[in-house]
Amino acid sequence: MGLGVSNGHHTTEQTTDMTETQEVTAMSPTEALLAEITRLKAENAAMLATIGKSNKKLSCKVSEKGAVSVYGLQRFPITLYKDQWKRLDKEFDIVTKFIAENEGKVDEHGRPVLSVKPEKV
Repeated sequence: MGLGVSNGHHTTEQTTDMTETQEVTAMSPTEALLAEITRLKAENAAMLATIGKSNKKLSCKVSEKGAVSVYGLQRFPITLYKDQWKRLDKEFDIVTKFIAENEGKVDEHGRPVLSVKPEKV
């Protein structure tokens, strides 16, 4: 438990064993909220930087019904039957072409999409 010594706007807090001293600045409630918002923004930015950079390898399993499930792309597996996977492989250039033609509209998984515009503080 710390001992606090105050001299107006500045508080020095020491632990009971006197080995550690921390400076704690008294803040108004508004300043405390703004500091918390700044901290949370930095935390969110760090978290968003890691989204989509998964090192998880893809794996495949055969489902109970005989379909092939691919794990590791998203939260749930992508499951198709053998003929569907063969058709997708054969015609994958259609998907690639579509993505290229709609480059401004399609998004990457790791980029967050805000459905609600954040409020200004």
